[in-house]
Amino acid sequence: MIIPVNEDTAKIYIGHQMNNDAYSYGIDVSQALEVLGEGGYFTLRPQRPTEANAYSSAYIERDGSTLIWTPHAEDMMINGEGKLQYCYTVGERVFMSKIWTTVICASLSPIADPPSVWESYLQEIEALVQEAKEEVQKIVDMTATASVDDSYGVPSVTVTKTEDDEINLDFAFEHLKGNGITGVSIVGTSQDGLTKTYRLQFNDGYYDYDVKDGNGIASAVLNADYTLTLTFEDGTSYTTPSIRGEQGPKGNVMYATFYVDDNMVLHMVTPDEYTGPTFRLNENKLEVVI
Repeated sequence: MIIPVNEDTAKIYIGHQMNNDAYSYGIDVSQALEVLGEGGYFTLRPQRPTEANAYSSAYIERDGSTLIWTPHAEDMMINGEGKLQYCYTVGERVFMSKIWTTVICASLSPIADPPSVWESYLQEIEALVQEAKEEVQKIVDMTATASVDDSYGVPSVTVTKTEDDEINLDFAFEHLKGNGITGVSIVGTSQDGLTKTYRLQFNDGYYDYDVKDGNGIASAVLNADYTLTLTFEDGTSYTTPSIRGEQGPKGNVMYATFYVDDNMVLHMVTPDEYTGPTFRLNENKLEVVI
């Protein structure tokens, strides 16, 4: 199939990228023959898209007043808009044609082997491993301190990271008086996972309250009437009933030191006479056993 090209042709659509010997184009050269006559020779100069210079194409032949060009793969390597011009030479006389715009449409990349099923499995496993590493790093990088006036029987807790990336928890009971708080733990989660039930543990009982996920406790203030005001991160607050009980006997000063080894096992080191609560890790949550 030969597609005609003449002076009135605005753009020459020469096919898709990497076509090879697919179409031929018949370029009308009658004007050059009328100007210079017979006895000369033709050259065709394509210029590929994005390139600065044209080159001479070897894939041309003449049929009367028609110059037939059949683009090959090297002419079709780059998609986009290029240029095309022919030259007719008779002795020292030269006729240059108009410059046409050529259009090469894009093609897909060369065919490759389909991805392996095992490759997708490995990618999923690598993603899970990376997620696990990030969660472990969050624990390793954790540094927090919580303390309240010990006159109300609240223990002082310090969580730190050692130089060996171990986690140490120092838990000190200065004394226990009245109905002081002895611990805080999560005791329940809603079915949708958005609400957690926290338990404030006192000497003689406990109090449960619900907190929606993302609305953590910003501060806790003990009021003059011994109620506890909890202010949440969304600006709301809740005040508990009085947490003060009757005067209790003063306890001994006891300390317990904790660390987590490479196997995520919690260890507790105490003096021989220590009789306070013990602790354990349950699904990465620290639980107080009283």
